[in-house]
Amino acid sequence: MTAQQTLLEKHYAKVTPQAPIHYFNGSELNGQPSPQEREMLRGVHGHALDVGAGSGDFVGSLASVGFKASGLEAFDPHAEVARGRGLDVRTGRFGAKTLQAAFGDQRFNLVSFRESLCYLDVAEALELARQRLVPAGFLYVKSCVADSPYYWFGAELRGRLGAWCTVCHTAEGLVGFINSSGFEVVKVRRASINRYQIAKGWRLPLPLACLVPTSLLPPDRVHVLARKT
Repeated sequence: MTAQQTLLEKHYAKVTPQAPIHYFNGSELNGQPSPQEREMLRGVHGHALDVGAGSGDFVGSLASVGFKASGLEAFDPHAEVARGRGLDVRTGRFGAKTLQAAFGDQRFNLVSFRESLCYLDVAEALELARQRLVPAGFLYVKSCVADSPYYWFGAELRGRLGAWCTVCHTAEGLVGFINSSGFEVVKVRRASINRYQIAKGWRLPLPLACLVPTSLLPPDRVHVLARKT
């Protein structure tokens, strides 16, 4: 185990509740993809790698629709939950040595980063993903964005994303960065903030947050599907 991996394990051991780790189904924020996410990935198939796989919800969902799906998760207790569910989730940080040790020379048709790209060196991660994709393979990124209305009233970026966050792009900035990193963006979906995030970010009681017309606000998250060029 590398020194960086050891520090990461200690960090997550502190911030993760000691209660059993559960998984979620059907949530836009956690767990299996929403119908809109499924539509984003329509037409993509083959071997998929989900980076930051957690307890394996997205890996399981991809497998259920015909992908040969694998995952990589930095925090081993989460990966153990996934493996206990019969899913192929390996432990380790996303890096060249880890991928070689875990998957050999395997190439993927899809590499996904669902709320995990912001914890990596984005340029290095996209280049490594590109190297690991087959010709014309697909990259899927789902990410919070820095211009979300969540932050309008003083909520801090690291307060939401955690101390391990390395970068958080604006919606347009992320799309542009992917487009200039050896990929061609083919689909973009901008997701509205939900009432729970409004309540937390704006420090409002949930009943008041429910009155906010969230669909009229700028996006809280962006989903990007891009093809390797």
